[in-house]
Amino acid sequence: MAPKIGRKKNRRTRTPHPGVKLKTRRLPSGTTLHVAVWREPEAGKPVKQWKERQESLDKPGLQTNAGVPVTNEETRVQWAIDKSLELQLLRRQIKQWETSPESKPKPKAAKRTSLEQAVKDYLDGLTRKAPKTVKLYKRALNHLTTWARKAGVDDVQDLDPAGVYSLSKYLHKLKARENVKGKGVGRKTRQTSSEPLAPASVNQFVRGIRTFLRHCRLADLTTLSSDDIRERLKFADKEGGDVKFLRAHEIRALLEACERHDAATYTRHRWKKGQTYPASTPFVVTCLLGGFRFSEAAGLKWSDFDPVSGEITLDKSATKTRKGRTVKLRESPALWALLERMALQRAGKAHIFGPMRRDLAESCRRRLIGRFGAPVFDWHTLRRTAGTFLTCAPNVYGAASAFLSAKRLGHSVTVAEKLYIGAVDDVSKEAETLEAAMQIDDLLPKRETTPVELVS
Repeated sequence: MAPKIGRKKNRRTRTPHPGVKLKTRRLPSGTTLHVAVWREPEAGKPVKQWKERQESLDKPGLQTNAGVPVTNEETRVQWAIDKSLELQLLRRQIKQWETSPESKPKPKAAKRTSLEQAVKDYLDGLTRKAPKTVKLYKRALNHLTTWARKAGVDDVQDLDPAGVYSLSKYLHKLKARENVKGKGVGRKTRQTSSEPLAPASVNQFVRGIRTFLRHCRLADLTTLSSDDIRERLKFADKEGGDVKFLRAHEIRALLEACERHDAATYTRHRWKKGQTYPASTPFVVTCLLGGFRFSEAAGLKWSDFDPVSGEITLDKSATKTRKGRTVKLRESPALWALLERMALQRAGKAHIFGPMRRDLAESCRRRLIGRFGAPVFDWHTLRRTAGTFLTCAPNVYGAASAFLSAKRLGHSVTVAEKLYIGAVDDVSKEAETLEAAMQIDDLLPKRETTPVELVS
């Protein structure tokens, strides 16, 4: 076999003294110096931070471990080998010490703080949260303090992993409350029932207490780790199922029920004969086509609506997430037209709907379902319906439907992808507006300008 032709490959030779370098330095006078260079291992520091040390191999009296004087090349190499073995032993000892239990830092001794005082300070610091969110946190932490009194936990530092697990079992055994009926019973009197609390309510309390415990951990008020909080304080299992929204035929039935409701009169004896119900169609259509939360729609002001550009601007103080957003009405010109007609009759009012009171809205919703044949719904169902059709309509937002619908409704894209994509598959490809996708454009007012001309 013929030998290979070409440049000979240089093979790398392994040094007999790894970690120690032998260097030669020539002075201008012609004298040659021999120096050994290495990095001294230090506990708790990476290799790059080890201090570099060096030693002259020409100094008198220098010997190898065998007692041989270092005077020539052979003895200098032997000295470097001995030094390399010494460094390897030192590194091994440091590694064994770092992995031993004695080397691990002990947790800081947390300051003694009463649990009730820690809860009060935490709630007082929630100044940037919405009032409704603070109320939910307060309800959750009331269950925490109730459990703590029964379990004998006075300070935050008394909470240990076993206590957190006991708290989790307490929350999962909570019972629901029901209204008390009967003669002589006060209004809105409630008592504990025999039914367990709904999983969604349990998870609401678990989420609020988890957030409080994380705050205590970051403030060094407790020695609980994040794993202790996450693994011991479990969420309740909820029944699976798709998000609830109204189909096209149910939306039509709802609007037809609103028409019958607005044309009806009061039948209860305490109202004057011939007095009509407050109109339900404007508020229902606003929630349905605007995708607003109830509080956002109920608090809308005329100053938020721009009839020229067709936009509704929500201030950050009016939203749940405390982030302002702009709702463009190009996708729902019927809502644009409805607000334009209502603006002509506002008579100096600041709010579009009053503002709408929650009890009056709930009374209206119950009438629509019980007396006028509307499908079962709540106000958040209308918001989900808007998100579903905006995401699934192929010709409203196109390929960016998940992103733009999430931006319009004021939640994350993950929510749109998880709940809305693919929920409806029979939306017409010719539908260019939200009401056309819902198949209710014939029941709502029209604008003189067509949707195509509204595109900027």
